[in-house]
Amino acid sequence: MEWAKHIVFTPILVGIFQGICIAGLMNLPVEQRKVLEDSSHFTIVRTVTALPEAIVALCGDLTGGLAEPAAKWEATDCIKDETLPRKRLIWGAISGVHHVVHYESGGYVHSFHLLVATLGNGGQQPKVIWRGIGGLYKDYTAFLLALRTGEFNDESEP
Repeated sequence: MEWAKHIVFTPILVGIFQGICIAGLMNLPVEQRKVLEDSSHFTIVRTVTALPEAIVALCGDLTGGLAEPAAKWEATDCIKDETLPRKRLIWGAISGVHHVVHYESGGYVHSFHLLVATLGNGGQQPKVIWRGIGGLYKDYTAFLLALRTGEFNDESEP
């Protein structure tokens, strides 16, 4: 009857691991998630200059922000030019005060990040709603699919 314990225990473990995987988006507030899922209000941007500087600053690091999608950047941890950014824009989306930025980060471990932030009118300070790490999403539609299937993990650092 030793095998019977494993049969009962295995589904419990599977449930726990599934919960952990899906829990990656627990820090994204439900009301903000609803805003993101309504893609009709978002305008896609493919240049850093189309994003407010305050939003770009939230994605950046000590190396000076984000590179344009086709620009030179430091994609690895073998730094050849200290003046180049170590992060690069993939795309952004803007809807009123809401901003979504999908970018990649070079280094020892190449990674893909998402930033959801708000920026009010009149020079207010931006507010980070959520940071996530996941895969490469070619467009906003692919991002929404990943959002619905829980392909992200919460990220606390830029």
